Amino acid sequence: MGKINIENITKAANKAAQSAYELKLVPKRQQIRCDQIEYHPKNRFAKHDDEQSIRDLADDIENNGLISPIAVNDRGGVYRLLSGERRFRATLLLHKEVVDCNVYYHLDNATEMRILYAANLEVRKYSSSEILTFYKEFYAVLKRQIDSGQYNGNINEEISKVMKITDRQVRKYARIREELTEEEQQAIVKNQISINDADKIAALRATKRKTELVPLLMRE
Repeated sequence: MGKINIENITKAANKAAQSAYELKLVPKRQQIRCDQIEYHPKNRFAKHDDEQSIRDLADDIENNGLISPIAVNDRGGVYRLLSGERRFRATLLLHKEVVDCNVYYHLDNATEMRILYAANLEVRKYSSSEILTFYKEFYAVLKRQIDSGQYNGNINEEISKVMKITDRQVRKYARIREELTEEEQQAIVKNQISINDADKIAALRATKRKTELVPLLMRE
């Protein structure tokens, strides 16, 4: 496990705050009791954190303090973690009763997910198959926000910005989502098909579909 990168953690916290600002949300800085904080049920980003990495971070917090507060959503007296799960776990190891938080209030589930993605994809490294899963989930979040009128921007541009992937990568994941069956996509997640082979299959299917569509359009 590599050394804890405090600078990257700070950047992620700032990115979460910026994402919230763009959504016209303003958190309130305050201390929250640790026993009032719950883990986010859809946070996939912490699954690679091991005990040693959390202990290393706890040592850093013990020596230098918590440089960046964690972010939580006040859901009526229960505070759901949006960013900083690793920092929160490290704080618990130190037997702290309270922790510094940026508190948002009564965010809906889709907005929670946008902040969760913005905060975590900055500091963690993932495989292409994991990024495909994150892409599909984040796409669904943004689609719900568009359908509800909460967001009116470009989905691909927002995904590129938040997930820190290029426009070309976004198009690749979009092709796979559109052209491959759910079973085939699960095979990618299980590393039974490489992401590049999957994209080749998706591109061939997209080309074939467009070719078959041309005669139909000419008849019209």
